[in-house]
Amino acid sequence: MADTTLEYIEQLVGQLSEDDQHQLMQKLTQRLQCKMEDVSSRPYGLCQGEFVVPDDFDSPLPEGVIKAFESS
Repeated sequence: MADTTLEYIEQLVGQLSEDDQHQLMQKLTQRLQCKMEDVSSRPYGLCQGEFVVPDDFDSPLPEGVIKAFESS
């Protein structure tokens, strides 16, 4: 039995024929390339001027907000 997700995937892929492994690799590569193209097609500054980041953006959250997240 696999201890990790990666080991489990390796076991499943190992059960495929070499042709099926090759096809799987091609499909995964194509999907990755498409995702990379999607990410790289978003220019920086796309929302420039639509909002202003407040000066206290990095300040700690109010105690009530922190407690709300912790109680979830």
